[in-house]
Amino acid sequence: MVSLGLAPRAVGGGDPVSTRPRYQLLADLDPEARAALRADIESHGVQVPILRTTGGAIVDGHHRAAIAAELGIDCPEVRVDLDDTAAGEAALRLNLLRRHLGPVAWAHAFRRLAEVRGLRVGTSGRQKADNVSAIPDRPADVAALATELGVNPRTARRRLRLADVLADHPAIAAKVDRGEVDARRAEELVRIERFEKRRAEAPPPPTVTIGDGIEVRHGDFRAVLADVPDGSVAEGRWFLGCDLDPASVSTTVERLRAAEAGEPADDGEMPA
Repeated sequence: MVSLGLAPRAVGGGDPVSTRPRYQLLADLDPEARAALRADIESHGVQVPILRTTGGAIVDGHHRAAIAAELGIDCPEVRVDLDDTAAGEAALRLNLLRRHLGPVAWAHAFRRLAEVRGLRVGTSGRQKADNVSAIPDRPADVAALATELGVNPRTARRRLRLADVLADHPAIAAKVDRGEVDARRAEELVRIERFEKRRAEAPPPPTVTIGDGIEVRHGDFRAVLADVPDGSVAEGRWFLGCDLDPASVSTTVERLRAAEAGEPADDGEMPA
């Protein structure tokens, strides 16, 4: 059974387990968006009725209902007979259809709706093998579900892939959803964060110092130079990451020094 992430119900008539509305499955509107919605409702009233279950729980329109209550104005509503799963699914679908979501938030909501529909979405938005919806009259695959929501399947897959890349980088994901950075820049920031983390965690590499200001570090350059501060090479320090034996390193260093000074090598030729 797929979990919709619904807020827990109160048990035995006691205090509610959660103050969050049961079917408010997405994040709250950001302050600017909520202020704009409030201004519109204050001027024109609630134009789209909220949706409630027959038991009174709001399925769609939590922000409209809250703002109408704050302003002391009427809030039109429609009541529908939905079970718990159907109500949660309707909440996701209506938000995906109407609410302006950033690409990452959209991908998370889409993945949850796909799972409710019996579709499991793999990494990069690919549908998993032997995976088609068994629910009658529902989209049979991920592409059809994206089309139902008015989104090109290729765009849906790009958003799902981006959400996967940013899964461990919530701050960057938030910037994408706010429109502060695009997908390409977001992936660059992820690579930078990973590099900085690797640099911070890198153990000191085996180092040999030859002459003045020359450090020779043995191993894969990506590992042995991970702790080198940016701009160090520009400051005139040489760092060599290599697998040469010490004698070969010494010879190589001398040839490099000769090349830098414009002097001929021991064999009478300029170093290559």
